[in-house]
Amino acid sequence: MIGEVIVVGPFIPSQGQALMNAGVITGGFLWNPQDAGYGMVSLGKVLAEGGEVTDGMTLPGLGPVDVVWDLRSRRANAQIDLNPDSIDMWAEII
Repeated sequence: MIGEVIVVGPFIPSQGQALMNAGVITGGFLWNPQDAGYGMVSLGKVLAEGGEVTDGMTLPGLGPVDVVWDLRSRRANAQIDLNPDSIDMWAEII
């Protein structure tokens, strides 16, 4: 089925590297937990200093924040693009 079905989604590079290099996985993404931790600490610092989380503000490592007030949600979504050109490098790291 290689070449007949497109498989794209989140995965751990070291686990999906062989499948991507074989052409089974055509693309993917990953949310770096180190960046997420840094972003959450940055968010906590803003709040601890009496600041506000605002729609569109940028968190280091996570990008712009999307504030959804009715859900009491704050989202930021910087992702790592996993593709045949980047998979080997990311598999060494993660």
